[in-house]
Amino acid sequence: MNKAKIAVLALVMFASMTVFPLVSVQAHDLSGWIDAYNPRDANDETSFGFSKGRHMDGDTLYYRWADQYTKNLLAGALADGVSMWDGMITAYETADPSTAHITITYDGDINAAYPAATVRYGPADNHIRTGYGDAEIVVHYNPANSTDTTRMQMMGHELGHLWDIDDLYTYDITNLDSIYSQLYVHDEATRHDMNAMYITLDNPWFLDENNNWRHYLSPGAWIQNDWLEVNGLWYYFGSGYDMVTGWQDIKGFSFYLDPSNESGAAVLGWRMIDDEWYFFRPATDYPSGGPLGSMATGWQWIYGDWYFFNPDGRMQIDWRLIDDEWYYFDAKGQIPYGWQWIADYWYYFDADGHFLTGWQYDSYGLSYYFDSDGQMLLGWQEIDDYWYYFDIADESDDLLDAIPTKT
Repeated sequence: MNKAKIAVLALVMFASMTVFPLVSVQAHDLSGWIDAYNPRDANDETSFGFSKGRHMDGDTLYYRWADQYTKNLLAGALADGVSMWDGMITAYETADPSTAHITITYDGDINAAYPAATVRYGPADNHIRTGYGDAEIVVHYNPANSTDTTRMQMMGHELGHLWDIDDLYTYDITNLDSIYSQLYVHDEATRHDMNAMYITLDNPWFLDENNNWRHYLSPGAWIQNDWLEVNGLWYYFGSGYDMVTGWQDIKGFSFYLDPSNESGAAVLGWRMIDDEWYFFRPATDYPSGGPLGSMATGWQWIYGDWYFFNPDGRMQIDWRLIDDEWYYFDAKGQIPYGWQWIADYWYYFDADGHFLTGWQYDSYGLSYYFDSDGQMLLGWQEIDDYWYYFDIADESDDLLDAIPTKT
């Protein structure tokens, strides 16, 4: 699940649905995270750290090249370095110093086996902003002693520093599985790197070593046994802090937390699961009887039609006996009204979905007779010791009037 573009909006009780517009990531203070996760004191679970330099606001970098020669050398490495972050960050070139966050320069006066770079930070308010012109990435390498891959890895590493992610080590200074400690090993950001980037984007998701998602409430504190709303989507985190997926019974209601693509968001509205249709409330008490996201059961009025759901939530179709009354549900699960041609018989259903029986008369004075199963009788029929003949009708018969009335 790529949660990089999701901005955390609020932690609220799962009582009502509020849809928020998509918002950009705003400037935020990293000092609490820096104090909690010093890279020299990281443990195996958190395994990331932040420096006290200057960090980017938001997920988009505008950069400029110091000169054409630098661009010719490094444009490919920069593009590939951005791609290492798998959509978490984006970068756009600009020639205007007033719109650039950073300038990229090249210093060829080095005879190194691998490319290297340093970041020189800008303004003193702890954020790298456009228009200052005093933040730069200075790249050093001997083109003869590098490859496209090593230049890409170097640039991906330095881009993370712009968001204030520090080189990552364990407390005993052994290397972690990260582009920040094994720079020329990885050609994509590891989960440690991406966990750190989530925090710098003010979107503190965390992927643990078992590929379970968690979410920080604050440095070192996880949400557990509660719902979290993120950009109008709802997630639930269990007693072990992990985000749960699939069918979940929570406080007496059933929910389905989307396991596809590791989404984890509560399903709202209609969803087919294992070839059965279910409905999950898109708002509290719509339809009546439960909180947002909870599974509907029993009779439910949804978007102008009646449906019936078993206690296990499966939408019903075809004939069903409910509270000693027979009802028919079409292929969409809806109760039909009026004349209906079902399995080679005509039926007529009233406004409550009940089929009519016995003698019925329409507004033109025509007479119809429906047996105890609701099927309209045709041809010769003996009723109460008298014989009657009813016109032969089929699905296209135009003699059937639309409005019979009970007598």
